[in-house]
Amino acid sequence: MTRLVIKRELNASLPKVFQAWSNTELLRKWILPSQSWTVAGKNDFVVGGEYFIEFTDTEGVIREHTGKYIEIIPNKKIVYTWNMLDTTDTIITVELQEVDGKTEVTLTHEPFPSAEIRDRYHDGWQNCLNHLDELLSI
Repeated sequence: MTRLVIKRELNASLPKVFQAWSNTELLRKWILPSQSWTVAGKNDFVVGGEYFIEFTDTEGVIREHTGKYIEIIPNKKIVYTWNMLDTTDTIITVELQEVDGKTEVTLTHEPFPSAEIRDRYHDGWQNCLNHLDELLSI
């Protein structure tokens, strides 16, 4: 089994970053693995709440993601399950820490069934975090 850990510093305050994860409308604006894709879905951001995200790529292929929130500590930590065709019952942990007025995000996604799938998600999460940084830097 493999694990993905990405650490990024975002040019935004900790409360703004947390809100971008918790607010459905904001989430739809940045959680895009590719800028040319579209996203729809719902987000019940409470412990035990579920989310549904539907990505549509430029060829019309739809990728559905579902999961449930396990732990939420405002402005500090979010833990939730992530399910898709190639990854079921994986766990995502997002840890937030303020660093000089910016926010350090540590995203851990695990376990992956293979290094190939993990690497594909690495690129997708990097793109998502790039979009989040752009959104919050406006």
